This record gives sequence, C-alpha cells and structure tokens, in this order.
Amino acid sequence: MTETPAARAIRLLGLIDLAHRCRLTTDAVRKWPNSKGGYIPAPHQRRVLELAKEKGVTLTADDVIGGDAA
Repeated sequence: MTETPAARAIRLLGLIDLAHRCRLTTDAVRKWPNSKGGYIPAPHQRRVLELAKEKGVTLTADDVIGGDAA
C-alpha cells in the first residue's frame, strides 16, 4: 500500500513540529492518516509545505495533496 500524504508528512517532518506549525494539537495531527483517506486537510497544506522547505525536506505539492497516493 502507498503511504498516505499525512503519514508521509508526519514521518518526514515530525508530529510535534507539524502540530506547532498548523496550530493544532498533536492528537489532531495524529488523526490525519486515519481520516478522510489519509489526506492533509486543505487549510494546513501550505503550512506543511513551508515547514518542509524550512527543514530542507523534499516534499512536493503532489506529495501533500496526494497526487501519487491515488
């Protein structure tokens, strides 16, 4: 099975860093991979990409919106 966008973001960027960047609790971010197909909610996608860029992690818009998870 292909890794979901949310699972990939959590693995590469870290749960705590994602939660802080998106202004959410870690519990809220932890639910992403198991809800709505494992997609990152649209209101948080830009922040996830910004965090990836700051951390030097290769994460594309297609990765975040699920372009290759379909």
